[in-house]
Amino acid sequence: MISSKKLLCNRVLMKSILSKHLGIKSEDTATSTLKKKFNDSALKKWAIVSPLVETKQLTAQLVTGIEVTPIAATWAVLDIHLNEVVDCGTYPLFSEDVKACSAVILDLVHRVKEVIPTSDLFVLEEKLWTKGGIKSNSDMGINLLTFQAMLYTLLNDKFIPDDSLSKVFYIQSKAILKLFKLKVGNERVSSQHIVQRMMRRSNVGYVLDSRWENMGSLEVGSDHYGQLCWNNPEMIKRIWTRDELWRENVSNAILVAHAFTDLCLKEDGNALRLLWKRS
Repeated sequence: MISSKKLLCNRVLMKSILSKHLGIKSEDTATSTLKKKFNDSALKKWAIVSPLVETKQLTAQLVTGIEVTPIAATWAVLDIHLNEVVDCGTYPLFSEDVKACSAVILDLVHRVKEVIPTSDLFVLEEKLWTKGGIKSNSDMGINLLTFQAMLYTLLNDKFIPDDSLSKVFYIQSKAILKLFKLKVGNERVSSQHIVQRMMRRSNVGYVLDSRWENMGSLEVGSDHYGQLCWNNPEMIKRIWTRDELWRENVSNAILVAHAFTDLCLKEDGNALRLLWKRS
């Protein structure tokens, strides 16, 4: 029979392992019962980040979210202290739906690495390229998986396993879909309305022309999430005055960085509450 002491030790060890998956630090005695309930529930059901977030990484200032699609790699840089997007960009990828050789993919990765701004941490959405829209084209799925693996390696410059901290993380799609309510039935809906609503509610939302006024209510309910600041009108123009595909890709990159930052670095209570509520 297992002793009660051993059971308690096992429980403490398991909670420690689970907490690292979400990047949550150990709870001190001053932590409220309500927050502890949210954290514990989320930790049990949501092992969403890989690799594990370490304590030293919680002081990061710049987090870059990266959206990878067959057409392009798109990124958005989030300044955690300002809680604001300070840079964004894109680089074209595959022009044909055929399997690319490793040398071609590696060349693309080097080119992307050269143009992505320097950042403390990088985050990619961990997509299942063999399912959904990519299922009919396994060659493109392989291209994208290879590209992401190579990009992960190059961005982790000077990384030594078991001796240094990773700069690159994967966050699972389910966390982003649940947090921002981007799934309706079995379909993923556009991310643009989340980002656009944040822009319109800001002090510089006036730079969006009148055609965007009919894109839904500005009211934010208790189940809505999206708490970034927008103080630079030029950044809004840079994001919103290009084509539909660009806006969707950069919106996805923004939400990837936003979700990772609030869940794993800031431990935002509202984000954890919504994640727990929708699990």
